[in-house]
Amino acid sequence: MSFIDDVREKQARAKADEPEVNLTPVMNMFLILIPFLVSMAVFAHVAVIEVNLPSDAGMSKGQSRKELKLTVAVSQTGFSLALGDTLLDTIPLLDKSALNYTVLQQTLAEQRAIIENKNDLTVAVSDGIIFDKVVATMDAGRFAGFSKISLSSAPAQQGAP
Repeated sequence: MSFIDDVREKQARAKADEPEVNLTPVMNMFLILIPFLVSMAVFAHVAVIEVNLPSDAGMSKGQSRKELKLTVAVSQTGFSLALGDTLLDTIPLLDKSALNYTVLQQTLAEQRAIIENKNDLTVAVSDGIIFDKVVATMDAGRFAGFSKISLSSAPAQQGAP
């Protein structure tokens, strides 16, 4: 036996002793994970509500006539609708804590037919109102036909600390 044959024999034994990498479990994992992740991507759509926040700047010099905006104040006692500083309507609670969104939507649709500014609605939220109620109020305004919904905080009640 020659030296070259010895080297080849050692290399063959070294290759025989080397463990082979089994890729089957990794491929199986990807075969299961990829369809699962793709199917979950369909359910991960996020609903977007376009919100217009009021600006800090006052009226511009060129704007002489003040447009009154319809405002829905959400509080612990129900809804209050106002046009500028004029209170138009109040909608009380259905029971202890349930807000009446169907009546709100109907009232907003009626007011939208009357007022000049048919797209702008401001939702003024009191402290302590949970986010779900704010979103439901915005949805009622959107279903009533208002396309530009702004958020603001409700003014403090008289006599509140």
